[in-house]
Amino acid sequence: DNGVANLSPNQPTAYDLVVTHEVPAGGASGLGAIRVIVDDSIPAALDKDTLECPAAVDPEDPCWSYCPGIPTDPATDYTIGNCPVALVEGSGDIDGEIIELAEGSSTTIVINARVDAGFTSGSISNTATVTLDSAETFTITDITPGDNTSTDTDPVGTGTDLQVVKDDGVTLAIPG
Repeated sequence: DNGVANLSPNQPTAYDLVVTHEVPAGGASGLGAIRVIVDDSIPAALDKDTLECPAAVDPEDPCWSYCPGIPTDPATDYTIGNCPVALVEGSGDIDGEIIELAEGSSTTIVINARVDAGFTSGSISNTATVTLDSAETFTITDITPGDNTSTDTDPVGTGTDLQVVKDDGVTLAIPG
């Protein structure tokens, strides 16, 4: 989710893609860490945000990053701001990114982009999916697969909201 209700051409936006290994109701399952695969096809109407994306990534595509690894304390979710190791960074689509998660932990992939200046109407839909790594599916079943896909859709337009207020500053008018 990028936390906004609508977008404008050339507007920067950041999507937070939170991937979580939930603890089942009733307590820990004893599974420990699992490997998941994350996919997100970045919409064509999103370009690189030159203010947020490092120069080393693709010159045109949006960039993304996250803190890898397995938190030693599953109650601590590592973010870009508190990552004890080097960030994983990329650009363009997130295609088959493998992430290890301890039970009860999550990681946030941040996608930085800018709406293409020529995209002046319509909407942008960004969909991400997470699945168990194929090595995990032999021993683990996802008990709620319905929450493995998330879509954020925002209308894009060049409209504005104008407003005028007229006030003479007087609260009481005296005749005469």
